[in-house]
Amino acid sequence: MSTQKWVLVLVTHDGPFHADDVLAVAWMIHTHPFARIDIVRTRDEAKLQAALNDGMSILIDVGGKCKPSMGWLDHHMPEGRPTWEDGAPMAAAGLCLHYTCKEYGISVDELPDEIVALFKHVDAVDNALSAPTNFQFSRLVGECNPSRVNITASDFNKSFMRVVKITQLMLSGMFRGEFMDIDDAQRFFEIQAEPLLKRHKQDLQESETRLKSFMGLWKGSSTLMLDNFEPSAKLLLVGMPGLKLYAFPAVGNNNEYMVQVAPKTTFKFPTAWWGLYEKDLKVAGAPEGVQYCHHAGFLCKVANKEVAQQLLNKFK
Repeated sequence: MSTQKWVLVLVTHDGPFHADDVLAVAWMIHTHPFARIDIVRTRDEAKLQAALNDGMSILIDVGGKCKPSMGWLDHHMPEGRPTWEDGAPMAAAGLCLHYTCKEYGISVDELPDEIVALFKHVDAVDNALSAPTNFQFSRLVGECNPSRVNITASDFNKSFMRVVKITQLMLSGMFRGEFMDIDDAQRFFEIQAEPLLKRHKQDLQESETRLKSFMGLWKGSSTLMLDNFEPSAKLLLVGMPGLKLYAFPAVGNNNEYMVQVAPKTTFKFPTAWWGLYEKDLKVAGAPEGVQYCHHAGFLCKVANKEVAQQLLNKFK
């Protein structure tokens, strides 16, 4: 008898993870119980292009293309983004849900209401839309990211796999009726992820101590360059009036930096850049070394600190 297994290759982004890519990968594992699942986490443009061309990989939340018939399940495009039946924008979670339903020849409406609601809430949060006030799953997943100084790509990958496994168990419990509702499922997740959440809380407190003294040097500035990824930045930078942009090292990567719009500001990067990668960004007028601009215009990934400083100077 043959021992060869059906291999399912899932490609998603590296670095910090979010509820939509975690739920999407957990769902793919849950719905393909007889496959061997290989998970590749990368943003490397050459590797993503190879995955797009191989006809075998499923790209989740990365790749810049949405064509479910080809297994391309990304929602980060400047236009033509996928939506639910009611017009609400999808994220990777909703795309994977619909992909598997079509694969198995069933309708989304045939799934348990709690499952559909979970996916819709995650998509809403990922697209910066409102979800029920008692919905905490997206926040809990985000707080499972490692957030200390000098994090490696391996740190993120280990935490990602742990959170995917917890989410897979949660989904299984929801299907078996072990939880009364989404709130009950969220409590299960929180209990299982308690060590990761406890670590994040401690990292956040240490980050606040570092940043409070550092930020005084930048008072009144419209830009801020951080030497480390700081998990408390989004919370503390709200208290810096006039701040437009801040830059920080891309966690888990060698020299790359992120340049992000500060909280509570209306500034966005040029719309012609939104959702584009390096080659197209250069054509659109972005400086050399800008590698990706988020489809909502609030974040750019760049090659190094020097390019990050260029962007800070350009838009200050």
